[in-house]
Amino acid sequence: MMPQNTGKIFLKSLFDFEENKKIFTSFLSDDINTIKEAVEFISKYLRDPKEKRSWHRINAKLLPIVLIFLKGISEPVLSNRIMIHFRRVAEEEGQRMNMEDLESALNSLGLEAELDANDDLISVSLKDYVSIAGKISGSTYHLIYQDLRSGRVFLDKDHALKVLREHFYSRMRLYYEKIPLEEVISLTKSYSVDMEKIKDIYTKTLGKIDFGFGAVDSDKFPPCIREYIRQVSDGVNIPHLARLTLVSFLRAVGMPNEKIMEIFRTAPDFNESITEYQVNHITGKTSGTKYSPPKCETLQSNHLCYKGDDALCAQEWMKHPLTYYRTKKRESLKKRS
Repeated sequence: MMPQNTGKIFLKSLFDFEENKKIFTSFLSDDINTIKEAVEFISKYLRDPKEKRSWHRINAKLLPIVLIFLKGISEPVLSNRIMIHFRRVAEEEGQRMNMEDLESALNSLGLEAELDANDDLISVSLKDYVSIAGKISGSTYHLIYQDLRSGRVFLDKDHALKVLREHFYSRMRLYYEKIPLEEVISLTKSYSVDMEKIKDIYTKTLGKIDFGFGAVDSDKFPPCIREYIRQVSDGVNIPHLARLTLVSFLRAVGMPNEKIMEIFRTAPDFNESITEYQVNHITGKTSGTKYSPPKCETLQSNHLCYKGDDALCAQEWMKHPLTYYRTKKRESLKKRS
């Protein structure tokens, strides 16, 4: 039977970065078995990402060391997929906890969580909830639908688990980004053969994906579409609305469904049959209803607008991603003529 506090050990195994910096200085003299386990974990993940792994059977030091190796391997798609895997592990570990342990886990990640034993709810500050809620899919989690009292948001267990998962993932990404690449390269020299083997496996699996757009003029895409494609190609799990926007936009500008599916192959949660179903549904191939991309206003309200200082996006009449693309195409044709 798994010890009650194992999940909390896992959640505490990463944070914060400064406390774990000793992993770098003692890397070569650290637990060699854990280092070997980290290399084996990444290799096994590449060979079979669907394999079920239970964290309670894994050394609690593994996660930071896996991230160190991923930094040295420098393949964003692989790094993002494995971090998404650990994101799921965090939620699974939280599900095994009672409310008291879940409160403790949230506090261990830097949130000021408080257990309301009478109502069996956990509260977090309004500030913390707002910073996390935008990363949770589904209107159910929007602030307007929450139990808000005296500057705190009260959550049931399912809701608290989503907060735990997304905050853990954000902290893990921050940790990964802070890892100094130059130091990692120096410290992992003894494992260069293992890292090359991992890169070779990666090249034969995830590294083969072609992002060619065929006859579609990708140079004319609006900033939002370019950003979604960049994130997907880097292995980022983009929000549902961004996926719907990307698929419906690409189909509207003439990209065949098969090509659209290829773009999503680097997504951390890629599943061929599910992706095929979703793409065919959005494009009307199986549903009979062809979805249109949302307006700019909708993307802005969902924090999915990336217009920056783009001059065309700044035009008052620019209300839709397809308007942007068609305007750019017309401008291009005028220049040719």
